[in-house]
Amino acid sequence: MEKYSNYYPSEGHNGYLENLNDLGYIGLMCLLGFLVVFLRQSLAQLKIGYEQVTIYVALLLEELVSNMTSSEWLQPGSLSTPIVMLATFALAGHSWISDCMVSPANSRGDSAHQASAC
Repeated sequence: MEKYSNYYPSEGHNGYLENLNDLGYIGLMCLLGFLVVFLRQSLAQLKIGYEQVTIYVALLLEELVSNMTSSEWLQPGSLSTPIVMLATFALAGHSWISDCMVSPANSRGDSAHQASAC
């Protein structure tokens, strides 16, 4: 038994379990929080009419399913992590632009507020 007391599993074969193993409950909650926010922002942008967001939702669903059988979250050799991060930045840009388009400053004509917010 002493032989296995220092054993640390290097792979979980499940992205969620590996994240829990490496980063603990706080890391798992951060990952799940990121996924929930990503999905909420994607669906909000889809309601506005950005058809490009369907690609982001499809990418998220692919990541959710593929990480059930293999671990790809935050792996250095994985191509999915940079793609998800780029999609996150693009989604944030869409959110920022849509917030500027529907901000109260646009309806009042307050260009000083609009310039500082957007």
